[in-house]
Amino acid sequence: MNNICEMFSRGRLHHSAPSDIRTQLDSEADRRLEALVYEELFKAHLGKSLLNGDSHCSDWVICSAPSGNKVFYKAIRKKDLGNLNRASREFINAVDEQAYFVYEENNNIYAYDTITGVTTDIKNTMPNPSAYVDLSKHLNSSKNRERCIRFLLDKNLEVDAYLLSLNRRLMNCYLEFGYQRKISDLDVIAFVNNKLSYIEFKRKGPAPFEKFFGLDTFPHQHNANWLKRKGISSKNIILVPPFNEWKFDKKKVPFNNFHHPNKWQWLGCDLEPILNSKDFMSAKGEKGSMNKGSTSRKQVKIPWDSVQLINKGLELSKNDGLGWLNLRDFLSENLRDSPNIDFYKLKASAT
Repeated sequence: MNNICEMFSRGRLHHSAPSDIRTQLDSEADRRLEALVYEELFKAHLGKSLLNGDSHCSDWVICSAPSGNKVFYKAIRKKDLGNLNRASREFINAVDEQAYFVYEENNNIYAYDTITGVTTDIKNTMPNPSAYVDLSKHLNSSKNRERCIRFLLDKNLEVDAYLLSLNRRLMNCYLEFGYQRKISDLDVIAFVNNKLSYIEFKRKGPAPFEKFFGLDTFPHQHNANWLKRKGISSKNIILVPPFNEWKFDKKKVPFNNFHHPNKWQWLGCDLEPILNSKDFMSAKGEKGSMNKGSTSRKQVKIPWDSVQLINKGLELSKNDGLGWLNLRDFLSENLRDSPNIDFYKLKASAT
């Protein structure tokens, strides 16, 4: 069975070839593929909501070194090294820790040190560079997997397939074992209205029995607390699907190309009130890119008074882009007159 990481390192797969990216994506777990679809949808909407002077960057990976210090990595194109946007520059300055921009050249992976300006093989930056995960192509394909991959490779949807591919290789072939799985990703860093914020994005419904949304204590609450000490606020954007896709101890409805668009809802949650919360709720973990099975994880409840409705309906572009305007207002902490929302109102709109 061919190993995806070896195929890249030996030049048998390339980040610029759609057929090779398809092979790579087919090595991912089902849940990871679905998450990638919704994350790309959010990033597309976010880009359209920002004004001149705003910017955002995505897919920073935060790693814990043996010393206890944080180390950051981000995949980029080599040509963009000298043209970083404002969000990237402000973020590097704010965290004031070791950070690398990672790029590919002739299928080799290099890391640019933002402190010293030195470029080196990425393996030289990691505490455990010799091992990496055996990512092998899934033998059992499915219509759901095919729909997700087709969405991610659709040229009309403006997904940057090259960077998506490079980022997944960075995570799975290097950082996962290079830092002994002590890694997590920061979905989006936004620079809006001259303020930095970390945005954690999720597509989910509230927990059916607790009737609340939850935030993982690790890594998300932990990361949000660390970033606060660096002057970076944290927010949660939640895309709530129609009610029949909420989890009530039954099999999750597969990705369906966004049927019933009027029943989707976009929510914004300010995480500041729960950074030190111990109001716990339990949740069952999901299979990640490592496909090692589900685990039990701990979450803290997000109180409903911290939740704001950004948009009813999947399309933020309707009503002259009102959803985009509300999204930016939420990120700049200027969203006013948002209707009160709770579990039952959310359920009624989703049904």
